[in-house]
Amino acid sequence: MDVVKVIRQSGLVDEKKLAQAVEFQKETGSHLFYVLCKMRFINDTELVSALSKSFECECEKLDNFVPKPELFSKFPREFLETNLVVPLYQELGTLYVGVVNPADLDLLDEVRLIAGEKVEAVVVSPLKARETIEGFFVPAASVSGSDKLKKPQKSHVSAREKLNELVQELEDEAANADTAESVPASGGHDELYVYETRELLFSLIKVLNRKGLVALEDIIEAAGKGRD
Repeated sequence: MDVVKVIRQSGLVDEKKLAQAVEFQKETGSHLFYVLCKMRFINDTELVSALSKSFECECEKLDNFVPKPELFSKFPREFLETNLVVPLYQELGTLYVGVVNPADLDLLDEVRLIAGEKVEAVVVSPLKARETIEGFFVPAASVSGSDKLKKPQKSHVSAREKLNELVQELEDEAANADTAESVPASGGHDELYVYETRELLFSLIKVLNRKGLVALEDIIEAAGKGRD
């Protein structure tokens, strides 16, 4: 069963918002369900309930969940963060993992391969999954110092020079974008304006994120404010 079809049939999100989320997910690389919930297009509790019912899976709220280091250590941190996989517990030779998309069989096969044991999927909230994974790794990072975020170094460069540098990078990013396929051949002035504005927005996001000035999650959350 197509998980996107399940979301459509559930009535949790309309086609316009789903299309916007898909487009933003492609630009940022974030998980689609995370984008949908973070932008407040879908209530995460309702999403978990709908998926759990449709795919006949158990669900886990993760509110009082305590990560088990011996289970998390089975997987690379990047794998857990990218796919929003939460190792939950082991029982009778089976590893139960929290996932946001129980229909992603390729992901579950990869989990089995990495863990080297039988795996069962449990549906979890994409927001709670991200929070749980980050909560497990951040304390370790603060101790080792290996994963600390790099803070901007003080510089004598003027604010105007920094702004000019950002604008130049923004223009370079936009100039390198392949616009041939995206701009409708018969599109009017309004369509072209909307397209150019969107391209500049995504280019700016990439520049700011690359410089460590803003996180993609913050952009996604900000984009969802004021949307009904």
